[in-house]
Amino acid sequence: MWVGLCVFFTLFLLPYFTKEAFGENFILGVSFIWSVFWAISFAHILKNPAMLILIYVCVVFSHQLLGLFGVARESALQGDWLSALIMVAFSIYLILETNRIERGDYL
Repeated sequence: MWVGLCVFFTLFLLPYFTKEAFGENFILGVSFIWSVFWAISFAHILKNPAMLILIYVCVVFSHQLLGLFGVARESALQGDWLSALIMVAFSIYLILETNRIERGDYL
């Protein structure tokens, strides 16, 4: 049953997430494919069938973080220091959370 669930997630979610990742950005798509390749190679998918969803979320978060730092910089240049500080703190939190999920500490 567990292996069937893993195969289901891999066969049906992988094409959808790949299409979404490449539709967003070429680099995002390549990063997602590379991460999934490693997760399948080391059998992380068998430990947690929802790993594809977590990989997709981590890859998207990591690519969006640069945008958040850019927003923080623009806020600081306009003199809105409180918003810049909040955006930097939120970006750091997302970096730590993404790294925690990538390490597998989410369980």
